Amino acid sequence: MVGENMFSTAAVQITGQFSTGIVIGAIVGVSWLRVLRSIRGKPYDDIMTLTIVLLFYSIVEFLGGNGAIFSLTFGLILGNGREICRMLKIQEPIEATEIMKKFEYQISFLLRTFFFVNLGLILSINNYTPFLYGLILTGLLLIGRYGAVVVSSLKNPVLSGEKPLMAVMMPRGLAAAVMAQIVSTSGLENGMLYYDMTIAVIIMSVILTSIGFYLFARKRS
Repeated sequence: MVGENMFSTAAVQITGQFSTGIVIGAIVGVSWLRVLRSIRGKPYDDIMTLTIVLLFYSIVEFLGGNGAIFSLTFGLILGNGREICRMLKIQEPIEATEIMKKFEYQISFLLRTFFFVNLGLILSINNYTPFLYGLILTGLLLIGRYGAVVVSSLKNPVLSGEKPLMAVMMPRGLAAAVMAQIVSTSGLENGMLYYDMTIAVIIMSVILTSIGFYLFARKRS
């Protein structure tokens, strides 16, 4: 009974966080599309967009929502501006400019760089249990991915020759870490264990992908 109550409480809390992030992200995203129409071609439109994201990320977190889900929803709205405008029957289609997309690539590079620094700061080596679970889960992921690759490459000679390389291309990254952080902060029992396991899977899957890519790509060259 206690376990069921804890699960129900955590489920309600996570649902509330996601709902708040999605609703505010959609509202702010559509509103910012209209603003972009009036400042199209102006300098610093990309910086202004980043400012809006950071501002409302903090607001969403303050309101008890999930800032990551808000950012995801906001980005989906901007990245699919033409389709959103068509759905909302806005006469003049709007979408993120090429400058903003270039800026997004630069931010992505910084995130990828500091992401692994952040993993090193968070990861604790005092307990080896998460590493053991992470190793097992990574092995299961590899087996499952190889099975999916075999099925998807049936009757396709081009893909059949790339099965080993396709199988090892399975690195986990920022999305997995963000979702694990949501679980770890939701009040679930042993929540930090889930987070440590996820970090271990990310590290091991990245190492496995790097080694596999080097070996199989070297054989082809």
